[in-house]
Amino acid sequence: MSSTEWKNPAHFKRCFGKHGYRSARRAEIQAEKASRKSGDLIIAYDCFDCGFFHIGHADRSQQIVRIPHVGRLCQECEQPIPEFKKLRAKHYNSTALYCSDACQKRAQAKRKAIRDQLQDERLQSGDAKDN
Repeated sequence: MSSTEWKNPAHFKRCFGKHGYRSARRAEIQAEKASRKSGDLIIAYDCFDCGFFHIGHADRSQQIVRIPHVGRLCQECEQPIPEFKKLRAKHYNSTALYCSDACQKRAQAKRKAIRDQLQDERLQSGDAKDN
């Protein structure tokens, strides 16, 4: 560090006793090892005070972000529905039921085939009553 660079004096307190890793990858490897050992979620983070990477326990918001959330599945193919489809449906005060336009069109075609079949059956049963 040159004499013209400003160094945050708080870094001496906050970084004291912490190991500084030069690369994010190395810090993440150590965080994964610590997580396995402790059973807690340990994450790597970039320290703005000293410029190195440290590891530490994740707070609640970081834990929530890492929980996989599948949510509703496509009614046609049972794949997860993409977030942009959910947001578009929410914009129209609706619920996304399909993962893609193709799945939605297949479902529409199936519903139409069922409606047509029911209508044919009604017409045939109506013709049978007339005879």
